[in-house]
Amino acid sequence: MLVEPGDFATGLPAARHVTAQAERSAIYRAAFTKAKTQQDEGEATGSTPEPVARLVARILDDPSPRLRYTVGPLGQRAIVPLKRYLPQRLFELVLVRALGF
Repeated sequence: MLVEPGDFATGLPAARHVTAQAERSAIYRAAFTKAKTQQDEGEATGSTPEPVARLVARILDDPSPRLRYTVGPLGQRAIVPLKRYLPQRLFELVLVRALGF
């Protein structure tokens, strides 16, 4: 099963390792910094991860679970199904606009 969580306060950004190349590259630095900042802010303002734990427990008790689950804020979960229905380039455009890039 695949569990796709949105932003939750887990402490993961504190353990993130950033490669030297990511910070030196003039091509990617601005986009990387913006994405990292958004991830850090989303995690800092996210709810506690108990909804993820409850979902995993429910999946484990389900005799015929689905392949894919999303959990998190509605806006973040709403983007996931679009990937199945939109052409890849259009999905990427929607995602880029949603993230403000």
